[in-house]
Amino acid sequence: MTQLADPRAGAVAAAGGGVELPDGGAALGEQEWAALRAGVVQHKRALERFLAAVHRPRPGSALAGGGLPRRLVAGSSRFSPAAVGVEPVGGVRLPVCAVDLLRTPDGALLLLGVDAAVPAGAEEHPQPVLAALRAAAPSGVEDPFVVVLTGIRRQRPPDALLARSAGLPLVEAADLHCRGGQVQLRTTAGSRPVHVVLRRVADDLLDPLHARDGAALGCPGLVGAARAGAVALVPALGGDLAADPAVTRATADLVRHHLGEEPLLEAAPPGPRGALAGPGQRLRVLVVDDGACMRVLPTGAVRVLLPETRPSAPGDARPGPGARVADRRAAAGRVSPAAPAPVLARTAGALFRAAAHLERADAAARLLEAGLAPAVEAGEPGASAGGSVGASAGGSAGGSVGGSVAASVVAALTDARTEARRAGERLPAAALEALEATCAALPPGRWRPRDPRAAAAWVCQRTAAVTGTAAARMRRDDAWLFWQLGLSTGRAAATARLLAAAAAASSGGRTPDAWAALLGARGPDTAAAADGAGAGAAAAVQQLLLDRLHPRSAVHALARAERCLAELGAEQAGAGAVEEASRRLGRARAELEYRPLADLAADPAAAAQRLQRACAAAAEALTRRCFPAVPGRLRVEELA
Repeated sequence: MTQLADPRAGAVAAAGGGVELPDGGAALGEQEWAALRAGVVQHKRALERFLAAVHRPRPGSALAGGGLPRRLVAGSSRFSPAAVGVEPVGGVRLPVCAVDLLRTPDGALLLLGVDAAVPAGAEEHPQPVLAALRAAAPSGVEDPFVVVLTGIRRQRPPDALLARSAGLPLVEAADLHCRGGQVQLRTTAGSRPVHVVLRRVADDLLDPLHARDGAALGCPGLVGAARAGAVALVPALGGDLAADPAVTRATADLVRHHLGEEPLLEAAPPGPRGALAGPGQRLRVLVVDDGACMRVLPTGAVRVLLPETRPSAPGDARPGPGARVADRRAAAGRVSPAAPAPVLARTAGALFRAAAHLERADAAARLLEAGLAPAVEAGEPGASAGGSVGASAGGSAGGSVGGSVAASVVAALTDARTEARRAGERLPAAALEALEATCAALPPGRWRPRDPRAAAAWVCQRTAAVTGTAAARMRRDDAWLFWQLGLSTGRAAATARLLAAAAAASSGGRTPDAWAALLGARGPDTAAAADGAGAGAAAAVQQLLLDRLHPRSAVHALARAERCLAELGAEQAGAGAVEEASRRLGRARAELEYRPLADLAADPAAAAQRLQRACAAAAEALTRRCFPAVPGRLRVEELA
């Protein structure tokens, strides 16, 4: 069986040319791998010296060209004046980068470029990458905290894969803030100092104080903290210049100028409109430099073969260091689990609000199913008492009071989708896809379903699919607790709204059998649904509010919310807010359990109002301390 060289040990035996694999990858022999590695190391050394020369402070602020014409460096969109005078730890500006090469049909290797920002392939070697990132931390930090800074859009495969495999938090600029010159991360456990930021954000978009055209992007103070040495950026300030195509084309001149050597790699000549000049095979290798040792690691389908076990057929090759992470670790016989990353305050708030909005949509759909929408739309007293938990936690009211009930369903689902997108990787992709499909199926404009009952049943099925998918795939950590907390408080408030609507419809005479209709819409597993007209206010209050065993009752939802708060407990920064929320919900549950049933049945609208106020107050307490809203949505831009 084919044996593969371990690039970490540098064990590569002599072999001939490479073997092309059917999946488009390349199996490299020792001679070809050694030539590739030597050329990549030489290019990386020249790049480091070039970047140091360009960003070295000069008398009179004269810009150095570093071996290139000064106008070419100064005119580059990747040159950052803020990087002048900044000296990273160990003098390494590119601790982690990828080098792309072209292997021509005759076996020659040509340089295509350098990817300096969270390169694809880094997720295949999480431990060497993490070691290099920790080595880049500011001096004196014994246990550095590393984060991966990405944009706000969800399509970030390299960032997300590396963050997941290395156990690092995937953050946005809005998750960071600077206090006292120190960069800190907002988490549910409070602000945590950040020492290393692996970024996919351009230099001039890191900090609004240094943004081009005065755009309010990034984290204020981040560049200042990096210049002061309080935080290390990877790539360092000015490292973006290494990915400039003009620098790549001048690789031979840079090697001769800074190293005094003949270049081992030549730049690939550009074809028409930037295409490759000729046929060939594209290769990518990862370069990890911790200041003491520089290592070149294969990525993707690049595989290194020992000569004595050269495969007779391309399909005989085993997954090697460049194969998928799971295959490579399985072949090694070990899997190193990544430590769970802290839950970001933004993520916790988004999960809480998304779950609450789903419950709001479910409650509005049940109003349609029970035929109680006219009472709500007529604005009768008590029909829409109180506010929704989602609105209290930062979402839009979206029809939660007055207005069309069908429009309230659409608004709640739209709000849930918006918050689910903000939750990022903590919400399973399957749950987000189910929610996206639900919103996409809604008709454009104002929704007026011809068959309200069928439409309501469809909405309830879709919300159940989203919550069920999340329950099946989410990790049982603090993010899961905040999701469950949103579902529980949202369900209690939604149940109170259903009760208030039925009370208003019954008292106004608009719907004489409102209580029976409400119990029928509560779900097929409700025993009282078959009793028909025999149901009254007492039966509705008993089952909607006081049934401890039914998952849709208010008491059951409040008890589950209290358990979630108890598990969160003192670990959160807003421990006082958690206690306040638990106190309000516990008081509401105790009032329901110990107040006589006759008193609750005599005025169900008042009981619903008190319950909604308690849920809204608990949500407000959590929002104020555990996941405060960040003004505006701060957008960042990826490196090209």
